[in-house]
Formats: sequence, C-alpha cells, structure tokens
Amino acid sequence: MKTKLILLAVILTGIASPSFSQTRPRPDMGIHPAVQAGGYLQTIYGKDFEGKDLNYDLNPGFRAGVNFNIPIAPDLYIQPGLGLALKGFSQEIIAGKRMKVSLYYAEIPVNFLFRPQVGNGHMLLGIGPYAGYGVTGSKRYGKDNDKIKFKSKVSISDLSSAGAFIKPLDAGAGVLFGYELYSGLYFLIDGQLGLLNIYPEYEGLTGNKAAFRNFGFGLSAGFRF
Repeated sequence: MKTKLILLAVILTGIASPSFSQTRPRPDMGIHPAVQAGGYLQTIYGKDFEGKDLNYDLNPGFRAGVNFNIPIAPDLYIQPGLGLALKGFSQEIIAGKRMKVSLYYAEIPVNFLFRPQVGNGHMLLGIGPYAGYGVTGSKRYGKDNDKIKFKSKVSISDLSSAGAFIKPLDAGAGVLFGYELYSGLYFLIDGQLGLLNIYPEYEGLTGNKAAFRNFGFGLSAGFRF
C-alpha cells in the first residue's frame, strides 16, 4: 500500500510538472533598481544663424546611471532614472582638421515601460521624456581646447573671454527597445530626440535664427537587482 501511494505521488507529480512549468509566474509588483551604461553616437540638429539646416557629424558619446522599475499594472512600469550623459557633435572645418564639441549633462529620464514575458525573459519597450542640465563641456579644434560655458543669455561682456556658450537646460523624448533575461541582465537599443533649443540668446544680436537640439542613439546594457 505504501509503495502504491509513493508511485501515485510520483505519477501525479510528473503530470503536474509540465503544467506548472508552462504557467506564467505571478506579476512581480516590487520596485527594482538597475545600473546601466552604453555607448552612443551624438550630434546636434537644427538651424544656423541664417536659418539654414545644420550639417554636423556624429560624435561618440556615452550614458551611465541608475533607474528604477515602479509597477503600475501587470507588465506596465514607470521607470525614472538618474545619470550622466556625454553629448555633442563634430565638424570638419578644413580638410584633415575637425572641431569636436563635448557636452556633459546630468540627466533625469522618465520612461513608460511595457515589459511582457517573452520566452525565458522579458521584452522591453519604452517611451518617455527626459530633462538634462549641462555641467561641463569643451570645444576642441587642433591644439586649441576651449571650455564650454552654460548660459541662457550671453552679454557683451561675456564675449570678452574665450570659450563658447550653450544653454544649460536640455529636454526631449526618448525611446527604447530591448530584452531582459531572468537573471536581471538586459540589453537595449535606445535613442533621444532633443526638443529644447540649447542655443543661447546673445545680447544685441538681431535676426538670429539659430536653433540647436541634441540627437543621439546607441546600445546599452544593464543589470536589474
């Protein structure tokens, strides 16, 4: 009798196991932090002083920081983050000589994330706004290396010192697509489109049609705890 009960238990376990293995786990409604970093190609798009389209080249950049998945419904999350981003652009002034502008921002992205189970992990699809504030920057041309100064309005007295000027506040929209393994490791293709004009106002300058906006895309990886 005892042997039969053991055999029956084994059989029932064997039958039940496949069913349970195919059952979707209950939604994880906890808040989970992650660290993330990646390489990007950055440039600036918009108009020059005369209103003509800019034609700047892509320049290597990066983003690194932390984010948090905050569940609002099954498979849906709000994902705020905090990080450091290197943006900018490059331009060939004359043959063989290139100007490179590097802009460092402290950034706060907020994505609305769709994270359904796909295979042995989760698909990641997100969109949302971001805001950044310039902390430092540089403009390099040949042996010259000038500091970027972040100012919204540039006075005549400001022009007496060397360097270039950019508005400190940046804002726009971001998108991401990727895949997260059950281990917590994930990979993304993502990009940002700046919507805020970062070209400053110059005192006494009329007829200025310049408008600079950041643009970038790249690959990143992260780990969610």
